[in-house]
Amino acid sequence: MPSRRSSSRRSTKAEARSEALARELASARESEVAARNLAAVRERENAAQALETKQIADAKQKELKQALDESAGKIGGARP
Repeated sequence: MPSRRSSSRRSTKAEARSEALARELASARESEVAARNLAAVRERENAAQALETKQIADAKQKELKQALDESAGKIGGARP
């Protein structure tokens, strides 16, 4: 029959292992949250960059259309 001391040591080892696993699980969860937050930040940055690129392209397109319209007006206006 095992002594109380042996049983107590097993219990302490089991508790220590349980605590270590709980800390490891908490750490893994924190890492997962950090990774999700980083992904969300990157997604927002990508969306902002895409919006900026679209705004620049739209402005350039408007500028080119105005230049084309002015050019067409000059050509059309030169005819009698």
